Amino acid sequence: MTTHINLSELRAKRLARHKAEQMERQQQVAQLRKQTQEFLKSVRADLEDNAFYLRDHLNAYRADLSADTIALRQSLQQAQRNLAAEQQANLEQTMSQLRRDIQDWLNQLKTDRQAIT
Repeated sequence: MTTHINLSELRAKRLARHKAEQMERQQQVAQLRKQTQEFLKSVRADLEDNAFYLRDHLNAYRADLSADTIALRQSLQQAQRNLAAEQQANLEQTMSQLRRDIQDWLNQLKTDRQAIT
């Protein structure tokens, strides 16, 4: 009977130790869950801050880009106007030179004709 009692006691002790270990593991798991939740809350807050920061900078970048685009468009339009004016001036100068050349040629023809007759 002593052997039987000792086995029962051993089983009871082993069961109690197993339950204690299981409780300890459950407490560790609960602690890890709590730490994980706190960490995830912290990460989420950081991500939200970063998202706000990035949105703010993106909006500022868009505004700068829009202003730069407007300035470039205006600069291009001014360059096109300047080029058109320069081309017009060159055309007028060429036309004037052609008129002088034609007049000189006509005068030379007139002179040559008078010399012949």
